[in-house]
Amino acid sequence: MMELHPGLFWLLIKEEYRAQSSMFHSSFLVYPLFMLAISLLMGLMLLPLRAALTAAEIIVIGHVGVMVAGMLVGGFAMFQDPILERRIGGVRMLLGAPGTLPITYKEVFTYFYFKDLAYFILS
Repeated sequence: MMELHPGLFWLLIKEEYRAQSSMFHSSFLVYPLFMLAISLLMGLMLLPLRAALTAAEIIVIGHVGVMVAGMLVGGFAMFQDPILERRIGGVRMLLGAPGTLPITYKEVFTYFYFKDLAYFILS
């Protein structure tokens, strides 16, 4: 059973704020606003698609799009991993904590998931 560590969740929130602030110097809300704009644009594109395609075709296109996006993000992550390790190696310190601290990867990534969920819903 997982034991809650509120301090770890708070550290992950602070790390997200620091990382977003250092990447986007104008505001740490730039990335969530960009994602909101992309989502709104995709929602508007559904209107003409619904007139031209059936629901089954839209679902297949959506699944293929998600699969391709996942492969692109995964490939980009594998490509960027050595570059980011040299440039900002300390950022990954919290995610690597289970290697040296008495906490499991399952706990850390559970907190990481909820941190991302809170960050993108509240920002």
